[in-house]
Amino acid sequence: MSLPSPHCSTEKISTPHRYFYCRGRISTDVGVNKRSFMRHGRSYLAAAGEMCSRLLRVDYTETLINDNGHPLAPTVYGHIKNSRVFIYRGTPIDAATLNYLFGNGYRMFNPSVMRFHSPFGAGGINCYVYAQGDPVNFSDPSGHTKKPVGKPLARATLGKIKIFMTGTGPFDDGPTLNINTHTAPGYLQLNDQTLIDAPTLIGMIEKKLGLPLKNTGIPTHIIGCDSATPVYNLFRPNNFPGPSIVKTFSDTTRGPSTGYLGEIHASYSAQDPFDFSIDVKNPFPADHPYHQRFSYQPLRIHPSIKPRSLDIRRGSTAR
Repeated sequence: MSLPSPHCSTEKISTPHRYFYCRGRISTDVGVNKRSFMRHGRSYLAAAGEMCSRLLRVDYTETLINDNGHPLAPTVYGHIKNSRVFIYRGTPIDAATLNYLFGNGYRMFNPSVMRFHSPFGAGGINCYVYAQGDPVNFSDPSGHTKKPVGKPLARATLGKIKIFMTGTGPFDDGPTLNINTHTAPGYLQLNDQTLIDAPTLIGMIEKKLGLPLKNTGIPTHIIGCDSATPVYNLFRPNNFPGPSIVKTFSDTTRGPSTGYLGEIHASYSAQDPFDFSIDVKNPFPADHPYHQRFSYQPLRIHPSIKPRSLDIRRGSTAR
């Protein structure tokens, strides 16, 4: 593949680069030289080339801040001088062009001019500004839309609901907001006397915890029984099922949301209620009353496509 130079000329690169990905992140690139990266979760820890290896340290935005003991000071758009081993927002710099290939190569970002190269037609500078001009609070790992990169909420509680961030989710979606409580189809347990629906909890998280969710694209993980089960009741028209908890979260955040069908079982730490694991295999003996009720069926939901109506008189499309 021939890539444009960092100065946007028509110069072609004689040696093509080949990129190999592991779980959506570059693990090896082969060109004039070869580089391999070691990761823990989604964070890069080390890089190895043909001549030497180096230890890497990234911050909470997954941007490299220390290279083999040497502190680095890039611009907020990821521009840094004289470095062919740099990582910005979880994406290693392309050694040939000194640009970043976001979206697994879908769109090239030029940190010098703070713009994307268009992936369409002949290429060139695209009018789309990286993270809509706010690279401090947002990133754009896909090349399609911005996502928040603010320092994540560590952990919090709302009644009996535990809310915390992890570096990834069950389907490796990146930094994920986890919500853990007893749940039933369409409802979550706030306390011993109160059940709330998903829109109510979303409003509480935004207002009481100050964590924006709407249209942020943040992945969510609802840890509770039947959190992915639609709502069935006699009061709905034609008994049509209502949205599950994860469906409501996904449509609100515009990001993926993972929940569970049926009853799950989790093992908790006595020292830390936030430290737990979900049992993948049935932990109950065959004669135990919970043996038949156990289920492990994770389900990841993506946001619905918003319908668009055509204004015939104006010949335009309205969302």
